[in-house]
Order: sequence, then C-alpha cells, then structure tokens
Amino acid sequence: MPEPPCPGTRAASAGGGTRLTRPLTPGDAEAWHVLQQASYGDSGQRPTFWDFENVAEEIRHVRGVFDKGELIAGLQIFPMEVYFGDRRLPSAGLAFVATAPHRRRQGHAFAMLRDILIELRDTGYLLSSLYPFAFPFYRRLGWEQAADMVAYEAPLAELPLPRPDEATPERSAGGQIRLVAHCDPGGKEEVEDHAVPLLQEVYRRYARLHNGMMERDEAWWRRHLLRATAVARFTALWEDSAGRPGGYVIYGLPSFAPGPQDIRVRELVAVAAGAYEGILAFLRNQEAVFRNLLVNLPPSDPFPFFLPNPRVKRELRTHHMLRLVSLAPALEAAAEPSPAARAEMILSVEDPICSWNDGDWRLTVEDGRAKVISLGKRTAPPRAGIESVRGQEADRGQEADRGQRPPRIAMDVRALVQIISGYARAATLERAGRLVASEPAAVTFLDAVYGRRPSHLIDYF
Repeated sequence: MPEPPCPGTRAASAGGGTRLTRPLTPGDAEAWHVLQQASYGDSGQRPTFWDFENVAEEIRHVRGVFDKGELIAGLQIFPMEVYFGDRRLPSAGLAFVATAPHRRRQGHAFAMLRDILIELRDTGYLLSSLYPFAFPFYRRLGWEQAADMVAYEAPLAELPLPRPDEATPERSAGGQIRLVAHCDPGGKEEVEDHAVPLLQEVYRRYARLHNGMMERDEAWWRRHLLRATAVARFTALWEDSAGRPGGYVIYGLPSFAPGPQDIRVRELVAVAAGAYEGILAFLRNQEAVFRNLLVNLPPSDPFPFFLPNPRVKRELRTHHMLRLVSLAPALEAAAEPSPAARAEMILSVEDPICSWNDGDWRLTVEDGRAKVISLGKRTAPPRAGIESVRGQEADRGQEADRGQRPPRIAMDVRALVQIISGYARAATLERAGRLVASEPAAVTFLDAVYGRRPSHLIDYF
C-alpha cells in the first residue's frame, strides 16, 4: 500500500485570497476538530476515549486549506488496498470533507480536491472512493456512483428456522454460532482470544467475491467494527463442526424500553454452506424481545432467497462513489481477460480534472494480461453520436480496411470507472448514451475484460 506523502504546500488564488494546502500537524488538531463540528455538528455518539486516541498518527492523513493562517477547509485520507478478486489495488478513501461555513461557495473545496488528486497520483494510488454529501458536486470532479445497497426490514418472526427433515448433505455436519465480541457504548470492546483472525479469514473470502472491498487490519476491526457507538454492539461467529469459520454477524441492540425494538445489523457475511441459515436462525431466536431485522446488503446478496415469505420491506439506496486516479495502471490491474483472449481497442477518455487521464489509449489483451498505452490527445468526443464516431472511422479509410484497425469507444472517466468496478456493463451504459462505440465488438470486448464481479464496499470512512 502506498504511504500517504507529506507533500510540499500548494498555493493558488481562490476566493480573493491566497489558498495554501498542506498536511496538518498535531498543533492543528483543535482547529480541525472545530471545523468538523461547524460542518457536521456534534452527534454525541463518539466514545470519549476516541477524542485524543492516536492524534499524531491520524492527523498526518489530514490535509487542510489555509488562508492567512486560518484553517478554512480540509479532508482526511484513508490509505487502503481494495480487492479486485484476488488482487489488491492501492486506493485512497476520502472523508470528512469540510469547508468553514463562512468560506463556502468560494471554490476552496473544489480546488483542494484537485490538489489531492495530484498528490494521490504522485504517490501511486490507482483509485479513490468516498461517500458524497451531494452526487453532482463530486461528479464534476470525476467521481461516480459505484454501488447500490438494499435496505431490508424483515420481521424476526419470519426468518427461517432450520428443520431436521430439510437437512442436506453439505449441512449434515452441522455448525454452531457463538458470541465472540461485545461492547457497550463508550466502552472498550471485549473480544475473545483469536476471534479477530477468524473474522478476518471469513471477511477476506467474502471480499474476494467483489470489486472494491478494502483490506482490514486488527486495529480497523476493533475501532470501526467491534467498538460501539450509540448502542451496544455484539459480534457472533459461525463455525462448522470442524471449527472452520464460515460466517459472522455484527449487530446492535438498543437499550431496553417498552414496546417492540429492532435489531440493526452492521455486517452479515456468510461464505460457507449452512452459515447463512445458522446466522438467521440465531437472529430469529431473539424475537421474544425484538421485532424487526434491519440490514443493508448489496443487490447481489442472497438474503431474499432464505426468506419463507420474501414480501418484506426493501429500499434501494445509493452507496459510495469511485474515481480513477491513474488510468493506465488501474485498467491493467483490474483487467481479467481469459487466457486465450487476444484483441485490442482504442479508448477515447475525457477527464477534464485529471489531464493525465484525458486522451486516447490503446488497450491490448494477450496471454491473459492487459496492456494500456497512451496515444496522446483525445480524438473522439465522448458525447458525440454513434454515427459521428463511425463517420470518423470511415474518413480514415474504406469499409474493407476497417477490420484492420481496432474498434473504438469514446466515454468520460466516470463511465469507465463504473465498467471496471463491475457496477455497470458497457452494454448498459451504451444504451444509456454514456458511451459510443465504432462497432458492437468494442462493447463486447470491454465487457469480456472487466466487471466480472459486483462492486461492493462494506466499510464506511
């Protein structure tokens, strides 16, 4: 994973003053805290022992915009690696993007994010993800929606209970589930010895089924997953009869109060036969006190197939955004062509923010690998009609010679990141007018090389 740099300052004219972007130091921690409160308010949910925990370590990942010594905007970088199948790509999560209320609408945040993209490129990051306050703002900067989530509200009384006569050979060995961690709000997490490596083993198997899931370490597990915020948090691990972990659930229980209460699941992950049923039966057993199960899952999750009555409340919600930081190495690393594939095409990509991505690119696939080479200035306008693109091809030679030249697709960088992440197929984006192709083979080729797994990201930052 690339290490976040400690770059020199970047100065630019913004809003009538001199804008200076630099890393924060421990001495800036109080100003950063005030900026965050002024921007997002005080939720009252942050445990007190977090307030000054690892300040020196975390503050070096924060970038601030200063004007005459005043911190007027900032954000935090979360260095990470994200799974694309078995591969892990260097990526940077961006969070806590904030501008002081009296300095908003002056271009500071926009300029700061452009500076950050240069920094990320220079230090080897290929992708960047974030959770937007407004999709239109980040689309102007080249980020695009990369995942959906389905919010389920299912009565606990309607969750399945396994019946002995429904046992199948793969479940005959049975399994068991037990609590391995719990934490009260504002307290320290209590975790069973060796539980985190077992949870990590399950998580990694699950992450490899998707594009975009981040790698975790034990500190992330403890601080962001096992530790409680507003309500008590519990973690249960499912293992088969041989003791092999195959699933887990992290959930919160509200304080006891008159009337029915709900169980809110933070994560539900199952990768072994029988694990999903075991977890749902475990949750079902709490129906005497609690009413509904609330859980957010990707559209690809099999949760509805386990419900005896699938007529439960569900709501489709937008999720995180993703951006290509360095186009060529990202496309090479994310490609998954078949070993026998051998073809090439031209990508004409528009990226008005990151000029190093803007242009024509030759994508070649051979011997199970992809190679991306810059061809210089972009020659096909991404928003042109398909007849215009085909007309450019016809102008370069006769119809009989067209088969000697690679097919061409024109699109912007936002459409491209949706394709490589697995969020959208090239064929779907073509129907939506988000890309144009010189011939159908170009679209078929792109869909054969990218997006073999769904895009997904559980973690929040």
